[in-house]
Amino acid sequence: MIIDGNINVSGDDENLEQMAKNSIIDNITGEEAVFDLDLFTTKTSRNETNHFHIYVDDNGNYKVVDSNFVADELTLEEYGSLIHEYVHYIQHIQTLFGVNRTRLYTRLYIEYRKYLITHKKVEMPLNIDVVAPSAIPIFAKELDKEGYQHYDYGIDEVEIRDTDIEEARTKCHSVRVGIYDFELNQAWDGEKGYHFGYWAIIEGMAHNIQLLIDPTVENRHLSVPYKVVDRICEKLYPEIFNNKLLMISLCLVSLLYDNPGVGFFDTANHIVEFHITDGRQLYKESLLTIINFRGKSMPVKDMLKIMQDELLNQLKMLIGQELDYYPKVFNQTREELTTGESTLLNILYDGLINDKKTFNDILLRVYGFPFIESHESSLLQNNPDTNKPYLEVARLASWELLYKRLVDKSTKCRRYELCRGNEKHEASDAFSPECKDAQWLKDKDCILSRGFKLFGSHVVEWEQRRE
Repeated sequence: MIIDGNINVSGDDENLEQMAKNSIIDNITGEEAVFDLDLFTTKTSRNETNHFHIYVDDNGNYKVVDSNFVADELTLEEYGSLIHEYVHYIQHIQTLFGVNRTRLYTRLYIEYRKYLITHKKVEMPLNIDVVAPSAIPIFAKELDKEGYQHYDYGIDEVEIRDTDIEEARTKCHSVRVGIYDFELNQAWDGEKGYHFGYWAIIEGMAHNIQLLIDPTVENRHLSVPYKVVDRICEKLYPEIFNNKLLMISLCLVSLLYDNPGVGFFDTANHIVEFHITDGRQLYKESLLTIINFRGKSMPVKDMLKIMQDELLNQLKMLIGQELDYYPKVFNQTREELTTGESTLLNILYDGLINDKKTFNDILLRVYGFPFIESHESSLLQNNPDTNKPYLEVARLASWELLYKRLVDKSTKCRRYELCRGNEKHEASDAFSPECKDAQWLKDKDCILSRGFKLFGSHVVEWEQRRE
């Protein structure tokens, strides 16, 4: 389990630091978003950078009627993709590793906002080594625990040694897994093997839940990162592999560890040793595990509540206002933690995940309503008192788009193609020539121009650096 909620970084590994610097500077938005690639249709859905925003890459008719989300008109494929991304959202707000990861990036966003407040001139792309160079070694350590999101080889079989797990535990990095790619007739081990950690675990969990809704996704998802969990359990833990709900529960519990890759094997061995068959009971026992957090002994669930409170304070600092909606979300998740149960696991074990009404009637009421986007829809949680989006939700969405514009090499707004229209949709009323490369000059209000005005009000000169 997580022993200390503080991030400890030695900063003495130059290779790791350079890896993080390159990853964050060159592809920072990719590192922060959980991307899900559908192989044959080349669709890419994702849980976005602020972790309260999911994008579903389809034409699904996502809509809200009388303040209730309605999923009735979604196909099984569309609904499966939505649930997959919503699972990632839950992983970020209701697990220790997820909340700590969200806190880490929110602290980085706060540094970016401070930079905008204290500088009259801002050059874009605005890289992390300019804004917060001291954060680079911190991200280096965290990235090394996350493992590989992408890999050059397929994984048809795995080879894992106890020494690899213990090395990962000692050095606080992902577990190096030996792999066999039958199609290419290749085998890799050690540093060249697959780095197993957070990415494989969150995707393995979401993939297996999506399969319960849409079995056809089995043929559309790549082996990495979606099926690594299956390959490991099939090789080492067949009793878990043959109990898919238990395997999903194993993934969820692994995210209660500071190093999910190591936690996965510790938990799997515990399942086998004590002949555990019910994932709900496994999760409840894990929440009650006593750990040392900042010099105090407490159950895991209490530590998670503390970290959620700290995340709320960070969000308030970032947005610059008191919060209304997100505290309600975390009040609901804290109530769930108090019971020691997982609403998500209960729905899975009760066989209700295929019922589309479950999403609105149960999941959204416990875990909240993130900003949901598709090709056709942009749904923000409305305040029932005003029938308009909660101000903090709109501001967070605006900050996210501004942040991406700050760090991107591209000058276009991320919503450029959507807003300029096409043969199916008229251009947005807010679309203008400035949307392509000078959004801060726009007279028309949109989510990004409001971000420049709200968070960049102290900046006098914006400049795009050509690289």
